[in-house]
Amino acid sequence: MSGVGYLPPPPAANLWDVQAIADEAIAVLRLGPGDVDVGKVEQAALVATVRLDGWLDAVDPLDTAAMPDLVQGAVELTIEIYRTKDAPWGVLDAWSADTVPVRISADRLRSIRALVQPRKQRFGVG
Repeated sequence: MSGVGYLPPPPAANLWDVQAIADEAIAVLRLGPGDVDVGKVEQAALVATVRLDGWLDAVDPLDTAAMPDLVQGAVELTIEIYRTKDAPWGVLDAWSADTVPVRISADRLRSIRALVQPRKQRFGVG
């Protein structure tokens, strides 16, 4: 057995229109053009597309403009990242002043996984 390991190629960077995804998320969130959080939503859209690229693990770049399910998944993930401020932990029923339970998902892709699953190309083992 040789000492050389096999490494698959890294995920392809898909052809996202990040600004269109951010604009759609801004519309869903009903933020005005001068709102201070517009920049945060645009950053969340960039993070969402990078995370989706890694999860989809495409061999060749996908034309996401022709795949409305991926665009919708990216918009929903953008909103999830924006709302949770991208905290790396998960909290259920967190303390709040008005005693309303708060959910911060540790797995941001959980809410959109079923939507984008058909586009996943490679599945790793291990």
